[in-house]
Amino acid sequence: MPHFFPIALSFLAAFWVTLLPLPSFLGTLEPPWILLTLIYWTIAFPHRIGFFTAWTVGIFYDCLQGNLFGESAIAFILVAYFIIRFAEQLRMFPIWQASLAMTAPLLMYQIVVFWIEGFLRHPPKTWVYWLPCVTGAVFWPLIFSMLRGWRRYCKIY
Repeated sequence: MPHFFPIALSFLAAFWVTLLPLPSFLGTLEPPWILLTLIYWTIAFPHRIGFFTAWTVGIFYDCLQGNLFGESAIAFILVAYFIIRFAEQLRMFPIWQASLAMTAPLLMYQIVVFWIEGFLRHPPKTWVYWLPCVTGAVFWPLIFSMLRGWRRYCKIY
C-alpha cells in the first residue's frame, strides 16, 4: 500500500472527528484534531509531510469550517515550519514533555488566526478562545499513540 493512503485516511478521520456534533458546552473545548494530526505526521516525516500538505489540509479545513479562505492554511504552514525546524528535538522528548511542548505550535496557530480575525474586526471576545491549546496538549498523548500505532500497522517507515 502506498504511503499516501494511510496518511490521507488519518486526515479524513481527523476531519470526520472535527465534524462530529458536540454539546454546546463541549464545543469550545474541542481540540484541533486536524492540526494535531498534521503535527504528528510532520514530526514523523518532516521530509515528506510539509508545507504543501499543510496548505492543502488548511484549505480543506477552511472550506469545512467556513473560515476565511486561506486563514487556516497560512496558520498551518507556520506551524509546519515550526515543527519541521524542531522535529529532531521533539522526537527526543518523552510523551509528557512532548505534550507540554505541543502548546507552542497550538498557541502559534491560535495567535495567527486571532490576528487574522482581528484584522477583519471579528476577534474572539472571551478567554475561552484559547482553550483548544490546552485540550490539544492534553489529547496529544492519545493522538500520538493512535497515529504511531496506525503508522506501524501500515508499515510506513
